Amino acid sequence: MARKEIHIDYHWFLILFSKALGAMIILFIIVPKLTGDVKSKLEKIEELDQLKIEVQQIDSLLTIIKSSVPEDVYKPLAEKTQRLQSNVQSLDAQVKSLQSSLAKVENQRVILQERSAKMSAEIQALEEKVRNNDKDKEAIIAQKNSLENQVEVLKKQMVDCDEMRKTLESKGSLEKELVKLQQETATQLQKIKDLEDQLAQSKSQSTNADASVKKKDDLIKDLQKQLAECQPIPKAGFELKDKSVVFVLDISGSMDDEPEPEKFNELRAGIKMMIANFDDTYKVDVVIYSKNIDEEYGYKYGKLVPVTDNVKYEIYNYLAGLKPAGCTPTKEVMEFVLKAPAYALAGTIVLLSDGIPTNRVSRNDCADKNEQELNQLVNDLTTLNAGKRVINVIGVGKDFRDRGTSQLKVRFMKDLAKRNEGFYVGF
Repeated sequence: MARKEIHIDYHWFLILFSKALGAMIILFIIVPKLTGDVKSKLEKIEELDQLKIEVQQIDSLLTIIKSSVPEDVYKPLAEKTQRLQSNVQSLDAQVKSLQSSLAKVENQRVILQERSAKMSAEIQALEEKVRNNDKDKEAIIAQKNSLENQVEVLKKQMVDCDEMRKTLESKGSLEKELVKLQQETATQLQKIKDLEDQLAQSKSQSTNADASVKKKDDLIKDLQKQLAECQPIPKAGFELKDKSVVFVLDISGSMDDEPEPEKFNELRAGIKMMIANFDDTYKVDVVIYSKNIDEEYGYKYGKLVPVTDNVKYEIYNYLAGLKPAGCTPTKEVMEFVLKAPAYALAGTIVLLSDGIPTNRVSRNDCADKNEQELNQLVNDLTTLNAGKRVINVIGVGKDFRDRGTSQLKVRFMKDLAKRNEGFYVGF
């Protein structure tokens, strides 16, 4: 009996991969660093919800292909998806349990500290009485000794609390389960893709295929090619040639415009991923443009600082507070970075943007630079740089992920990177 043909909109697979990338980036940043302020970090694992959504999407896709694949192929996939859902639920429960346990330990620690301080104050008061009242000396000394013993007991309890806290902080099973779930998600997506390939092949072999089916097959091949080209960024981040890095970040109003309002969040996640893999041998700063209606650019530190753990979280919080608005004064911000004495030792500049540099035509309005102006800008920045720094360029948005595009903004970004010995990536 002939199988029933199905037509799946393959754009959903590209979307699913894009969302999965954002989820994995955040998990790779937060989960491997479960030390120090664990409570704060556990509260930031919002990507677990994203993983739940992706599992639901996998389940929906299985439902779509159920009638088109053999039962012996479909059933194992369905069972694995069910196990994956159970694992996600279990992991969610673990996170909540860890948060609850840590909160209890912290509360108990505060209580013990308060009691210890109170008893220390009482001891001091008793010592004062000893000096002023010989009659009650023996009774006061006995009470003092009793309180001191209680203080020692409390100190031991505080040590026990610290040990319990360290145990919670060093709990590594959460990280392993997250990684395992990510791997299982990727495996499920690949198996579904393999089934789709089989369906596509069976359609191409059908002698009764009409012109519309052939057109669909061509579209599938094109989408598969694009999917192959849009691989996730490696866990280790981009390979940089120098350890003194200035990130130049476009926060113009277009960064959260439709139809890609998620661009800015993806950009922030990418920056976090790269900085998370730096150690204190790296020095960085984050420069933004535009800062506000009166200032074309701003920065976190205004100088290169070593990437300590504290600096990492300062930068993460700085990025979290940014909101897209304003124009795209690429010329002004790049000239500032290339000329500033504070960045004279920077060997690498990483420019991240989604659009064409602009000219300000009024206080509240800007216009895109034309092709001649963009070519001149590349020449001017290359001359100003004079080969002193590598300029890497990351284009953000679907236009930059299309390798076949010839759009002006894409050509500008590629030319700037090429002329300054840097890499270009469409993100």
